Amino acid sequence: MKQHAAKLTATGFALALAGTLPATGIAQAAPEPTGPADRTGTEQQNQQTNPKIQSEKNLEAAKNSAQESANKAADAETKAQVAAKKAQEAAEQSGEKSAASEKAKQDALDALAKAQKESAQAASDAASLLEKANEKKTAAESAAKAAGEAVTKAEQAKAEADKAVADNPAPDAGQLQAAKDKVAAAEKAKQEADAKAAAAQKALQDAQASAQTAATNLQSATETVNQTTQAKQDAEADVRAKEQKVSELEAKVKQLSEDAEQALKDAQAAVEAAKAQVTAAKNNVEQRQIELEKAQQAVPAAQNELQLKQAAVEQAQKDKVAADQAVQAAGKQVKAAQAEQSKAEAVFATRQGETAAAKKAADEAKAAQTKAEKDLEEAKTKKQQADAAVKAAEAEVANAEKAVKEAAEKFKKGSFGFFESVGAADALEILNDKTTTADDGTLVNGTLKPGAPDDTTNLDNMKEAIAWVRVVNQYRAKGGRNGEKLDDYVITDRLMAIAQARANWSRYQIEHSGAFGVAENLAWAKSDPVARWYAEKSIYEEALKQHPDMANMSSYQIYQKYPSIYFDIGHYLNIVGHSTATGFAGAAGEGIEYGAVWGEVYSGVRQGEKTYTVDEYEQRFMEYYNSVTTEGAKQKLADAKAKLAKLQAAAKTAGDNITTAEAAVAEAEAKTQEKDNAWKDAQSKEADAAAALESEKEKVAAAQNNKQTAEGVAKEKEQAVQTATQAATDAKSALENAKAELATAQKALETAKQDVKDKEAAQLEKEKELEELAKGTALGNAQQELSETKAALTQAKAKAQAAATQLETATQALQQAQAAKEAADTALEEATTENQQAAETANRAESERANAQQALNPLVEQQIAHDQAAGKAQKAEQDLQAAEAIAAKANKELQAVTKVADDLQKQAEAKQALADKLAAIDGEQALKDGLPAGDSDLDNLGLPASFAAYRDAATAAEEAQKAADELARLAQAAQDILEEATAANREAQAQLAAAQAVYEQYHQVQAAKSANGQSKFLPGTKFQVRFTGFSPNSQNHVIMHSTVVDLGVHPAVGKGEFMVSVQAPREQGVHTITATNEWGERASFQFEVGEKLPAKPKGKKTIKTVVVKEVSTVKPAAGKPAAGEQMAVTGVSMTSLLALNSLAVVTGVGLVAASRRRSQEV
Repeated sequence: MKQHAAKLTATGFALALAGTLPATGIAQAAPEPTGPADRTGTEQQNQQTNPKIQSEKNLEAAKNSAQESANKAADAETKAQVAAKKAQEAAEQSGEKSAASEKAKQDALDALAKAQKESAQAASDAASLLEKANEKKTAAESAAKAAGEAVTKAEQAKAEADKAVADNPAPDAGQLQAAKDKVAAAEKAKQEADAKAAAAQKALQDAQASAQTAATNLQSATETVNQTTQAKQDAEADVRAKEQKVSELEAKVKQLSEDAEQALKDAQAAVEAAKAQVTAAKNNVEQRQIELEKAQQAVPAAQNELQLKQAAVEQAQKDKVAADQAVQAAGKQVKAAQAEQSKAEAVFATRQGETAAAKKAADEAKAAQTKAEKDLEEAKTKKQQADAAVKAAEAEVANAEKAVKEAAEKFKKGSFGFFESVGAADALEILNDKTTTADDGTLVNGTLKPGAPDDTTNLDNMKEAIAWVRVVNQYRAKGGRNGEKLDDYVITDRLMAIAQARANWSRYQIEHSGAFGVAENLAWAKSDPVARWYAEKSIYEEALKQHPDMANMSSYQIYQKYPSIYFDIGHYLNIVGHSTATGFAGAAGEGIEYGAVWGEVYSGVRQGEKTYTVDEYEQRFMEYYNSVTTEGAKQKLADAKAKLAKLQAAAKTAGDNITTAEAAVAEAEAKTQEKDNAWKDAQSKEADAAAALESEKEKVAAAQNNKQTAEGVAKEKEQAVQTATQAATDAKSALENAKAELATAQKALETAKQDVKDKEAAQLEKEKELEELAKGTALGNAQQELSETKAALTQAKAKAQAAATQLETATQALQQAQAAKEAADTALEEATTENQQAAETANRAESERANAQQALNPLVEQQIAHDQAAGKAQKAEQDLQAAEAIAAKANKELQAVTKVADDLQKQAEAKQALADKLAAIDGEQALKDGLPAGDSDLDNLGLPASFAAYRDAATAAEEAQKAADELARLAQAAQDILEEATAANREAQAQLAAAQAVYEQYHQVQAAKSANGQSKFLPGTKFQVRFTGFSPNSQNHVIMHSTVVDLGVHPAVGKGEFMVSVQAPREQGVHTITATNEWGERASFQFEVGEKLPAKPKGKKTIKTVVVKEVSTVKPAAGKPAAGEQMAVTGVSMTSLLALNSLAVVTGVGLVAASRRRSQEV
């Protein structure tokens, strides 16, 4: 089943599930206890004529048919996919086997051609090697003779070196030692003299510091004497000033005694003047009393004026109230008009919403159309891109086929081709260089054979050589000679070319060419060359024990000082040396000394030269290597063909996508037209609603004009109130001013009375002064000041005496500082003299040391000359040993090359015979007949197996093609069946959609609500109830309960809606309006009639879904209805109400129950 569902999704089949349809036959509300509806006729008759039941049957039948057709289409698609997959796999297998057959054919022919070519080349190479071996034999004979002559020369050089040692004897050891001892003694005396001179210098510095301290102390004592002298002078001046003041006060006391009589007369005159001021102040009090009485009379007049103004304000306010009432009446008219306008706005807003929804649907349809068109363009673009990719892939296949043909020729060029491909001009310059060796003048590149198997430029040999550099770096990772960290060698194209050139030259002679100025390690034979080179580390470590100075020597310094050791450790020194770059080369072959040669060169990096790590160089090299080897080129061709096939399939898919996209565009265009028409219809309805709204706005404007006129009158009355209020305020201010003036007059009177008191007090003060003056108080004060001044004079004299004592103490300290300064100056002179004497002693010691050294120098030079002669003698001995070793080696090599020449003669004859056998084979004939088995030469080359593999692959390809043709036929048949099932399924789905649409028309959820959204009305109010969700064309009987009123039969139109006009009964309480029909459809609207409507809340009304207040699932409280009890007036039980609310959750109808008013709103 899961597989079928997946197939339905993949193919676009859609099937409506029964679970998504609303349930039928469920009562929408509890039945009313009474109802006048007459349900005549039989149930059987209703079922026969009821389109609601018929729509259910039709939908069920359509569902079954659609499910069956979908299952058939899914099954057909599964079978078609399986058949197509098998056909595709068979086609791929056929193609693979066909390609394998062609590859096997080409492999067999290539293997034969390669064997023929290589055997012919091997025969030619063997002949060349034989010729060179004979030449080497001759050269080896000459080398052995030259080595013997070199031994003779080395023996003569040794004899001369021994004579030089005798001619340069070593100096007398005792004399040399005595001279050294004298130098040592002089050196010691100099050190002691230097120490004494340093001590004298320090004493001098200490004396200088002491002299400086004494001078500072003297300066401080001098400043102290100066300060105490000034203090003594200031105290003496103070004594003189106070003595002067005492004299002045004594004269003043005498004068006051004489003037006392005149002062008494003046005081009496002041008392008389104070009495006159008291009389004037009393006159001012009388004037202020008159002003107070006048202010007291003004206050009652201002109070009468204020009462008159306040009465005017009260009348103006009454007029304002009447005007405001007129404004309120006009405002109610405005609100009534605005309520009608709000209704019109609600309708208009609804129409706007419908228009917006229609526009949105139209926009979405247009967007979908645009997207479909964009998808079509993208599909076309992808098709173009896919076609371009196919074209590029075809070119790539052509290039790969060309590369396969050219690979062999490029491979033959060896490293020349590689260096050309990367633009390594300096490397090519090395390999084409005409440099000759210094020893025999032969061309370094004279034996170079580009790309040959036994040449270092061969790509396989170069590939192996790069790997050896990684081994070298692994050894360098172990550390240098002294354990220091070494960086990895990097590789350059130039050094790789130098390594190839030098190693090629050394293939046929055990020697370094010395070309291109680089260090070099060489090794012959096929065993690990790097391990052999690094093995010299143990020799180095043993030599280091005997000659520790080698640890800090460079390789060249070791070569100069210890040449015999260097020749045993030079390879190791190069591996752990401090060069930065390297190149490696090698080759193996029958004509090469000991079968193989390996060479590594070491050098620095030139300015601007590009370097590579081993991994970088290897990756760079392998990209070229894989492109020029036959296997690599063929693999690239296979990859290119596979890529082409994949891109061709993608191009086909892109073409199919265009067809699908074009169909989607056509469908989207039709849907866009449909939605545009709906939008235009909504716009027309919106225009009608806008016109109705405009009419209501005009009514509101007229009511507002009336209100504005009333507001103008009210504003005039408001202005009158304000004017009267301001006049009352002014009167009140006048009263306040009068009261303030009264308070001011009262305060002025109090102030005048206080002035009288003040003047009388002043009079008493003058009289008191007269009395005191009569007693002689001024004279007594002068006498008191004279007594105090004499006491201060006594204190000033004591202070002067103390200052004199401090001056005497400071003078004594100054004398002591002067004595200390003189002593420090004397010590400084003595230290200066001792320092000069110590310096002279040190100079004499240095002179005696220099004389002793001068006497020692000739003896040392004699010793050096002896040591140099001995070194040369030792070198001559080493050279003789080396020459003897070379001679032995030359004789040994002569024996080896003689054997090699004999072996090569046999190999050349065998290789020529194999070349003749292979040349006689015809490849095309061998493809038909195969090659004979049992020939060891052919079996070793694998030729019989290659041709047999071709015949097997050709047979398998033929059988695979037959199977693919049969499966393709079966896949086409399954596709035809799928197309028929798909068409049938589309028809069934269309019928299902039509049945679904009819079913939904007759299975809606019934509901009812007032047109204005209210549920409470005044008695006699007319309103409309809107019923929705009834079956189209149904005849619905509407009854209002409580006060039973038959509201007639109303047909449901459009989508099952109808409106019922109602006038609210005079009976107050809750009422219900119920609509029913013969098909069992039912909806009720419950409302309340009362004298006073509830205040409308601000903002939009929100009706929540399924909210039941004060309904409890536990035992009900007293006064509340229990389960099953009847609600007042309506007769609907609480149990039915709860069931009705539960149903509302399922159907989506909003339901609110309020227990206080027991009203229901739907």
